[in-house]
Amino acid sequence: MSCTGEHPLYTMDDPRLIWLKEEFLPKLKSWENHVKTHHKGEWKRMLPSPTHEGILFTTHNFIALAERILSLPSIKYICLGTFTQDVLEAMFGNLRQLGKYSQNPDITEAAYGIQHIIQRRAIKKMKGGNTSHGKKNVWSTVSHEPVKLK
Repeated sequence: MSCTGEHPLYTMDDPRLIWLKEEFLPKLKSWENHVKTHHKGEWKRMLPSPTHEGILFTTHNFIALAERILSLPSIKYICLGTFTQDVLEAMFGNLRQLGKYSQNPDITEAAYGIQHIIQRRAIKKMKGGNTSHGKKNVWSTVSHEPVKLK
């Protein structure tokens, strides 16, 4: 799905969103059903389960987010291609790093870690992480300038 400054989404009737809802999601679900019924036990014919669930989850939420934002009277259009979860991934990467040996912190460890991060503004790019904000710490610099068109 491409959406640059030149191709924003103005309505939920946009062909890209319709394709996601009416073609992409049903195709993924029918693929899974086909493998379940015709190729029992041959899960290599499918995407790995976490990937499949993640794509379905992300696509459903992507569509719902577009619908919610476009329903706001002050919003004329949105460009979902610029949305990123890099900052969120960096925060959880920092939480896991604070836990040292605990890669899956429980709620108490997570709360402690979030408090630690907030107090010290200690979010930074993770070594080996897949976030794209580079050396710049996005938590300490905020720009209110509009994104330049390409």
